[in-house]
Amino acid sequence: IYTLQPHNFTSESVVVFSETNEIPAKSSKLKVGQMYYALPCDPWSVEESSPDLAFRLYSSRDRKPEDLITFKSGELTSGIFRLQERDEIKIMHGVMNL
Repeated sequence: IYTLQPHNFTSESVVVFSETNEIPAKSSKLKVGQMYYALPCDPWSVEESSPDLAFRLYSSRDRKPEDLITFKSGELTSGIFRLQERDEIKIMHGVMNL
């Protein structure tokens, strides 16, 4: 998946497919509100050589090759992938705020 703006996903990132008023979620494969597992990758195109402009999407936390979600033309045309904060990080933030 190529992004218009740089992302800050890591090999541990969990993302949620969503939309805004300006950017509708349009996909015949992904469900709005569903969690997916991102993995940054190098883009194939030379023009977009920054690794923070591309990522792969997986259906499981293990990110096995058989869990890679692939798209044909038109199966994903717009949407937003929001970084889902892991429970461990939420707990640490809560403890630090006490």
